[in-house]
Amino acid sequence: MGLINRATTSLENGVDISNTYISIERLKIEKDALVQPTKYRIYNRIMEHVSRDKKYEGKPKIQSVSINFDLEELPNTIEELYTRAYNEIKLFFPESEDLLES
Repeated sequence: MGLINRATTSLENGVDISNTYISIERLKIEKDALVQPTKYRIYNRIMEHVSRDKKYEGKPKIQSVSINFDLEELPNTIEELYTRAYNEIKLFFPESEDLLES
């Protein structure tokens, strides 16, 4: 799964593009047992590419962003964790839409 960002993104060279591809680069979970109730800190590192095809061609990403969040309980499956992570990304990229990987 990934997201298509319909908003306009400005590249370093001044070119504006839209319909960029956003995907999760890395998820990391840390448990903070020192607080009650126990919290799990989810470190969600994302990357944005010109397109999904350019990502898979190994082209450089436009940017990397960390969008972290806390949970009191971990999801039951990895799919649920990724769904939650993508929902958090959509808060920062509100003009994004789901794109299912083929």
